[in-house]
Amino acid sequence: MRAVLDPAEDAPLEVRDRLLGGLYGTIPIFVGGVANTVLVSAFIAIRIDAPRFYVWVCLEIAICLARVYLLIRSRRLARLGRDTHTDGMMMLSLAWAAGVGYGSFICLLSGDWVASTMAMMSSAAMIGGICIRNFGTPRLASAMMVLAFGPACFALPFTGEPLLLLGLVQIPFYILSMCRAAYVLKSILVATMIAGRQHALLSRHDALTGLLNRVGLAAELRRIAARAAGSGRLVAFMYMDLDGFKAVNDDFGHDVGDAVLSAAADRLQEHCSAEAGAARIGGDEFVFICLCDDEASADRMALRLMQDLRAPYDVAGVDIHFIGVSIGIAFAEPDTAGQVDLKPLLRAADSALYAAKRSGKGTFTRATDPV
Repeated sequence: MRAVLDPAEDAPLEVRDRLLGGLYGTIPIFVGGVANTVLVSAFIAIRIDAPRFYVWVCLEIAICLARVYLLIRSRRLARLGRDTHTDGMMMLSLAWAAGVGYGSFICLLSGDWVASTMAMMSSAAMIGGICIRNFGTPRLASAMMVLAFGPACFALPFTGEPLLLLGLVQIPFYILSMCRAAYVLKSILVATMIAGRQHALLSRHDALTGLLNRVGLAAELRRIAARAAGSGRLVAFMYMDLDGFKAVNDDFGHDVGDAVLSAAADRLQEHCSAEAGAARIGGDEFVFICLCDDEASADRMALRLMQDLRAPYDVAGVDIHFIGVSIGIAFAEPDTAGQVDLKPLLRAADSALYAAKRSGKGTFTRATDPV
């Protein structure tokens, strides 16, 4: 099943998961397909009173019921974040496709051209549904299409109709074309999903440092505040500015300055966790958000950040020893809904930052009042 379900694409894990998740979507196509095959097999069994056709009907009904049960259960498990019955679903999908092929095979051998026409039209229609519904996993789609339409080729030489031998060329060509279409559609979908993923990433992250930007900062603040909702813990919002950074650009150029900013971002990133995040909001200005038990623990975190950020930078073959950092800290205690407004928090931390700079730089200052 792993080999059959592999999207066969060098894509991020998130994209691959979404491709596999598509197997549980497109419910109308799924319902239409299983209903069609059950009804066609039932009508043909009524027309041709023979045991092999009753076996076909029973197989179609049993597979249909099992697929519907697993589909409903798997969708419910997926909503709960639990493992789904993917292997079982795919085995039943292959069994269903084989049942469609079996029906075409026995209809052609029966010599009843009304039944054969119904069965072959049904099989051909199912090929389109299989391709559209399962192109995210083209190996599975290809296997199902071969099973659903391929068996007819083995019956054609025994129909006694020489003209039908053309199907030995037409059917494989049709299956090959639809398999190719599944791979093309999958490639287009993967490219679109990766582009969308990269766009979403760039819209929330700073292009130079990889830290969050202002848009991402707002989302990160909501995430961290939600963790503190109703707990009595504080959100510490640290607005920081690199002291002496202008001299780096003036003395060594912007390439070295960019390298320093990236190195500083890496040092901030080391302190990020489920309860802390960092952003660059412009120039040499950074923000660090974290949950703290009290103001004293926020002070300790600010001291650690200052120690890391003012350590020497060895970038682009240049040793820089004069970078410092000033920090303004504002606090917020989220309400029970975990709501914190970014703008007043940013203003309070900005005012505290300028107070720290006026006091001689290289230090931190708290905002006078909590937000």
